[in-house]
Amino acid sequence: MDATRLVQPASKNFDHKSHANPQVIDGSRTIWRMKLRTHPDQPLPLDLSHNPARDPTHEVAHNPAHNMSHNSTRRTLYRWLGTSFAAPIVAGFALLVSATATAQKAAPQSAVQQTPPQAQSQAPQPSARYSRIPRTADGIGKVYMGREIAGVMGWQGAAWLEREERQQEERGDLLLRELGLKPGMTVADVGAGTGYYARRMAPLVGSTGEVLAVDVQPQMIQMLTELAKKANLTNIKPILGAVDNVKLPDASVDLAIMVDVYHELEFPFEVMQSLVRAIKPGGRIVFVEYRAEDAKVPIKALHKMTEAQVRKEAAVHELVYERTASTLPWQHVVIFRK
Repeated sequence: MDATRLVQPASKNFDHKSHANPQVIDGSRTIWRMKLRTHPDQPLPLDLSHNPARDPTHEVAHNPAHNMSHNSTRRTLYRWLGTSFAAPIVAGFALLVSATATAQKAAPQSAVQQTPPQAQSQAPQPSARYSRIPRTADGIGKVYMGREIAGVMGWQGAAWLEREERQQEERGDLLLRELGLKPGMTVADVGAGTGYYARRMAPLVGSTGEVLAVDVQPQMIQMLTELAKKANLTNIKPILGAVDNVKLPDASVDLAIMVDVYHELEFPFEVMQSLVRAIKPGGRIVFVEYRAEDAKVPIKALHKMTEAQVRKEAAVHELVYERTASTLPWQHVVIFRK
């Protein structure tokens, strides 16, 4: 998951992940939105105060490599992480910022501006399977099988992944029940972010199992590593993937899961090809996506998918549709078997 989007009020709703500049409310307060689209009279998921006049980092583009002032980033993130639920991330992010700042002071300016590791992937150029359109506010201007690929949420939004209300909104307990995890299984959490679900799956596969937590952002890898260590979960293995490859060994995974991730993949075909190779014969791939069929799900359109679209895109790979679970409040769980 990859760059934070600022949100401005629409006629009826506050939307998430917009490229537009933030709106200043009452002269000073800027509303930051991560994922939710809520009515103006509803409480915000996080009470975030921000003054763009004082902080030049008030807009972060969809590129995960966006350079931000470390001092202003630190101030902004501490505002985000000031709630008790994100205390572990505060420590991890502080270490990250400190290490990065030290490295930049020691490195020549030209080195600081180099392309980050995840962008150096040997990603294929857009081919006949992809087309281009003018980029919308929430997309990247790249179309795959009839849908525009959504922009990603970056490591700067890590606090949103660990929000207190996530369990109530997503009912992760019901999702884990649908997966049917057993001790000894090898599970891949693709787009793991801070490891929210990796940490919940790790006890279910036990000491004889393993959770491969894959993300393309080194900053997320560092955060999930720190959080797993704090939780004393030794069976979580962080893996830095690429935008076009999950970097997992062939036939090594019993089950792979992508939670609110697939619709943001820049190279969905290539990522899926690499993931299918990594799945053992008879293993499963699970898509968890916000339901586009349901207008009541308060998520913007490009960040939702219909079950039909998920099945259409999975059908071009060596996968067999197994079932769809609709037990979660906002998301459907679409399961395929290799």
